[in-house]
Amino acid sequence: MNRLKVLITSDGYRDEINGVAQIAAICADEMRRRRIDVRVLTLSDKKFNYKNGDDYYLQSYRSAFWPEWKKSFVRKHAFIDEIVAWKPDIIHAHTEGSTGIIANMISDACGAPLVMTSHTDYAKYVFGRFHNTFPLTIAPIVWGYFAYKHASRVILPSEKALTFDQHKFIKDKATVLNNGINLHKLQKSVPPGERRELMRKYGIRDNKKILLVVARLAKEKKITDILEWTKKLLEKDPDIQLVIVGDGLYRQKLEKQAEKLKIKDAVTFTGRVSPERVYRFYNIGTLFVSASDFEVNSLSYIEAMACGLPIICRTDPCLKGILENGVNGYSFENGDEFGRHVMQLLENEDMRLEMGENAREMSARFSDRHFVDSILEIYGEIITKQVEVLYNDSL
Repeated sequence: MNRLKVLITSDGYRDEINGVAQIAAICADEMRRRRIDVRVLTLSDKKFNYKNGDDYYLQSYRSAFWPEWKKSFVRKHAFIDEIVAWKPDIIHAHTEGSTGIIANMISDACGAPLVMTSHTDYAKYVFGRFHNTFPLTIAPIVWGYFAYKHASRVILPSEKALTFDQHKFIKDKATVLNNGINLHKLQKSVPPGERRELMRKYGIRDNKKILLVVARLAKEKKITDILEWTKKLLEKDPDIQLVIVGDGLYRQKLEKQAEKLKIKDAVTFTGRVSPERVYRFYNIGTLFVSASDFEVNSLSYIEAMACGLPIICRTDPCLKGILENGVNGYSFENGDEFGRHVMQLLENEDMRLEMGENAREMSARFSDRHFVDSILEIYGEIITKQVEVLYNDSL
């Protein structure tokens, strides 16, 4: 029996610190573990095209308006010809951007069905607080129609995504599937010596109660709110330390805010941390906190749960199926609720430990194996349907 051949496309991949890139890598790794023939087409941070095994990298540039986005003008290349000649059985695009456009081209060229995962609320990302203002509401609807027009199925990471304007015309082919994570890579203990070295490096004392943020440092993550609320918490408990793991264009502004609030000594910015090493910070955390309402299905929430941290997150539809109030953490509407939940857990260790254990157990439902099982089931349905259509057309 021939091995299933899957092409995965994503503008970000493996070494990038964002959820979309990591989901593409998780899919590729787990499918390859199952001996599925997987090739990945992604964008390079270099000025040239190159290949690493079955991973193809196309040269790209950073967008002037949104520097976190990579784009590529490459549409014809020997790599693309090679993939077309390979004839994938199915193509899975994790982006509507450059490699998503190429995925559509390859699908047309070789007849492979196209699956797309839509990870981002582009209207909110591009237009910010004006995204619900007419006529700006028209743009994502029109764009979404053309972006997903040729997809056989569109996977959405949460029910929240069903409400996005860009998805207005895909309800009949949309499937909601929560993201998955590699539990094995996260649920590793940190030896005492390594833990001490990590805390020494970042100036964190052992007696500190660590509020952990793991995120791309961008405006929409609303880490500014966390800093404001941390100042108030420090008045109640000076042993609190805020550790912000990640990097991004907003870092300088956040550092200046911490200095202005006079809490600089209680805030640690780690900078960029590779996905393979981020588990060490979850291991030293006391609580995971987030003020973002931009998430579609945040991996960091699930990662924190997998490492046994209660999660305290701003109320948002994306939390459905992830956070159960009073079981594995709390959701909050404002800063007062945030502070009350944080102090409640910091002052009650038994409750915090119980919620942490609940969080760890609940994270099992988001394992990469369950996640890829569901994706492969979707692939099977689409391929079977395509075979039936081709058979009926031949009669």
